[in-house]
Amino acid sequence: MPPNSASTTVVIAGASSAIGQQIFRTLAVMPDIHIITLSRGETPQTDASMAASHQHLTVDLSDKRCLEQLSGLWQSVGCPNRVYHCSGVLHDDSHRPEKSIREFDADWLMQSVSSNLVTHAHLAQSLHSHINRKTEFRWISLSAKVGSISDNGLGGWYSYRMTKAALNMLICNLDIEWRRKNPAARVCAVHPGTTDTPLSKPFQEGIAEGKLYSVEQTAERMMTIMENLTEQQSGKLLFWDGSLLPF
Repeated sequence: MPPNSASTTVVIAGASSAIGQQIFRTLAVMPDIHIITLSRGETPQTDASMAASHQHLTVDLSDKRCLEQLSGLWQSVGCPNRVYHCSGVLHDDSHRPEKSIREFDADWLMQSVSSNLVTHAHLAQSLHSHINRKTEFRWISLSAKVGSISDNGLGGWYSYRMTKAALNMLICNLDIEWRRKNPAARVCAVHPGTTDTPLSKPFQEGIAEGKLYSVEQTAERMMTIMENLTEQQSGKLLFWDGSLLPF
């Protein structure tokens, strides 16, 4: 679903992720949209059919030095209208989600905090002074249902659960603070369901038929939530269909 504004600036953070790339591809064919992609890597690929205006900033959002880079960007383009924040990590070549506290590793927890929380907090920090009553502003952070404390009946996945719970608290705080600056501002966290991405690949066995979603489905669902985000949903953790999930 396209943004409502005739001229809209959209930021996609974590643009090198599978979901971030798909949101970019979907938006890039829409007219009157300026897309800003943020990632530690190269700009997403475009082709001649993609009509959207696009610029890319190579930036490490986990490093506080990003604030200076981002400050210059917002001074140039102004406050964006839409932010999709898709940064996050569940595992890498050396670490898998911990099944037991015996597997807990403080260094890996700090890496998880850096990717799953700090990247979101730094981008929010950079935008804070630019949010005002004149700008239609909406923000979605990609979160996870396993970050819900009250919904946790299985245990395990210590670092991922803890950092996603912290991200959900960040979203709750941002909603309170930003709506004091702009009562129409909307911010939420979204659990996309299990999406067919490298993040979920090692954990797809046994998923019920119809419960593994394509990146195209997930991107479309996130865009639909973005454009229909209500005051009641703001500051909350949402399921991919927009329904409320418990913190």
